[in-house]
Amino acid sequence: MVSSIGLGLTLRKMTSGLTKGATGNKLLLLNFFVAAAASGSANFFNGLCMRYTEINKGISVYSDPDMNEEIGVSSVAAKKAVYITAGSRVAMSAISQSIPVAMMITMRGIGMSPKAKGPKTALELGTIGCGLYLGLPYSVAMFPSESVMAGKEAEDKFHKFDYIYYNRGK
Repeated sequence: MVSSIGLGLTLRKMTSGLTKGATGNKLLLLNFFVAAAASGSANFFNGLCMRYTEINKGISVYSDPDMNEEIGVSSVAAKKAVYITAGSRVAMSAISQSIPVAMMITMRGIGMSPKAKGPKTALELGTIGCGLYLGLPYSVAMFPSESVMAGKEAEDKFHKFDYIYYNRGK
């Protein structure tokens, strides 16, 4: 939360000259970039904080793709898994926020953006719902939970394996 608020306020201050006279699509895009950066950083650091113990203790790694034969615990695989998961949360934030922005710009472009407060609010809520409905599953699917890495990339005890397999978590 601190990273999100700090980055959001810093970016807002840095872009204040641009947003001061901006309206319409320009203001929408500027606000999107500030919000996406702020929420993306919060998601990234939250993921790291929540799973920091895994980096220190490691996660189970397996010698087979079906993950039936556990061969030990790897901190290197854990670090890779946690960073990929944290990155997927940044993607989740960016995708889920970019869909409503793209929809609103498109609606304005074709002249279908309502002017009255009630219909405009309904449209905005609808685009946010679409962003969440489409963006969340897509961003989670971008990074499958099962991962593989060369044994030589992990700790010395795993160098004898061509590949090691692990579950990066959700």
